Amino acid sequence: VVTGADKFFILPESEVQNKCFQGHQLIPIVTSAKEFSGLLLNGKKFLKNLILFSKNISDNNEYELNYLKEGEEKGFHLRAHSRLRTPWYMVKVGGLPDAFFPYRMAHIPYLMLNNQAQCTNSIHRIYFKNLSEIERKWIQLSLLSVPGQLAIESYSKTYGRGVLKIEPGALKNSIVYFKNDPCINTIYNKVSSLISSGDKFESMMISTKFLNEKLDIKQSHSDEAFSALLELQNRRLKKPLFFGDPCDLKN
Repeated sequence: VVTGADKFFILPESEVQNKCFQGHQLIPIVTSAKEFSGLLLNGKKFLKNLILFSKNISDNNEYELNYLKEGEEKGFHLRAHSRLRTPWYMVKVGGLPDAFFPYRMAHIPYLMLNNQAQCTNSIHRIYFKNLSEIERKWIQLSLLSVPGQLAIESYSKTYGRGVLKIEPGALKNSIVYFKNDPCINTIYNKVSSLISSGDKFESMMISTKFLNEKLDIKQSHSDEAFSALLELQNRRLKKPLFFGDPCDLKN
């Protein structure tokens, strides 16, 4: 979602209540990949909302008219994206994404499944075609595993300070494996708990071990993939991102 003025169109929960906006005017929205772990930790609790305005606002809606007047006084209606809209405050939202993926991230980017929020254009919106919830969980763990991370690392560009810039093409070329097997649920819940507590490295290792067992991948091949991932990450950042040992995949 491109607002052109996030500070005006996106407000934290406390400020939304103070300004008297109603529930039907609000869409939960994620503005940074840093918020992913919080979504897992807090369940469906979103702390920010995108404000939707009616095309023709009644004179009775004094709080909306005053808010838009404030925006015009600050020149938000003259910004590039605002000038492309008629009226300027009608933000185009689009369909609800099935998942999110970061546009930039330095350390283990991962897919975040979604069922109720939108996101700003600093995050990729992912839409699945004819995939069950179980299959989506397989894809999430596949991208989080060492082979998935190696593919993302290989096809992505490097942004400032060594941060990965993950274009859609990098995701298109990434390695994923999925099936409609509910055995994924237990490991998915465990990995989600680890991510929510900030332990992405351990979640990557557990996902890798799980897929190694399911696909009968030789330990030597898994070790080589892990070493290659470390090499690419260390080149990108000019220093070790994390200290790991292929033996961790065996434990």
